[in-house]
Amino acid sequence: MEQDAVSLSGQNEANNSQTCLIGRWRNDYGSILDVRAHAPTGEFSGIYTSDTGASGTYMITGWSPLVVTGGKNRPFALCLFWKPIDSEVRDPGWNWVSFMSGVWFSDAPGGLLRIEVLHGLVASTPIETDARRRHGVHTATLSFEKVSSGGSEGARSDWSDSEPYLSSQIECRLALVNTARQARVSTLELIVAANGRAQGRLGLGDDLVPVTGFMDVDPVGPLQGLALSALVGGTELSTLALGGFIRTAEGKAELELFDAAPVSFANRYTAVTVSSETFAIRDHRTAIADGGTS
Repeated sequence: MEQDAVSLSGQNEANNSQTCLIGRWRNDYGSILDVRAHAPTGEFSGIYTSDTGASGTYMITGWSPLVVTGGKNRPFALCLFWKPIDSEVRDPGWNWVSFMSGVWFSDAPGGLLRIEVLHGLVASTPIETDARRRHGVHTATLSFEKVSSGGSEGARSDWSDSEPYLSSQIECRLALVNTARQARVSTLELIVAANGRAQGRLGLGDDLVPVTGFMDVDPVGPLQGLALSALVGGTELSTLALGGFIRTAEGKAELELFDAAPVSFANRYTAVTVSSETFAIRDHRTAIADGGTS
């Protein structure tokens, strides 16, 4: 059964700046998460600005419920592509992607809105500051606090002015299948644009759930980075972020899963569950000039 993106439109709470995701959020490193649009389905988009380590402006996409009734906290997931949109100067970070999952807290001390996530940096090439000089998925906890409400306070579903970096050119298609008996994710089907933006659906039990994120479309070695996120419905909404490497030559993909539930701030240490799954590549076609695939 195909599960539509969870629709939470028609709620007046979305117009309250104190419960609105749209705006600028700063983390402990001074980086800015600037959410430009938040659709009724829960999907959001914007840009990420960093001056530490990687410096530049980057595309983001993610999922969080527009509202959650009953005053609960909200699950939150985000993907980021470290290829800057404001520079053509190439560096190793161009091939990296990030995935994050956690909770958007409304019950943090002091009444401040706070987002706390487990961050996975998918580095397909060695990080210069890592003495081990190894590729891998590097994890850390990040916290964001809201510093301003940008633009319209209401959630918007018209993304035409908020995502100027979307590309209509299809770069490739990817299909993965998980043969494990108790897999969290059974299948994954993606269409990837030339700018690395990915969208498709993933199989969770009997449901097909919309998923978005980024894939490195120009890998420099055998590892191709992938970062995805989704909003999962059910008795309690949750977010799922996936990230890791596609190993085309070996016919497989190895992904880490960050599964987040909207716990209370006092129980935030239980918010994210981590697991790993391996998928077989069923299809990995690259687009060609006439619109077909090879």
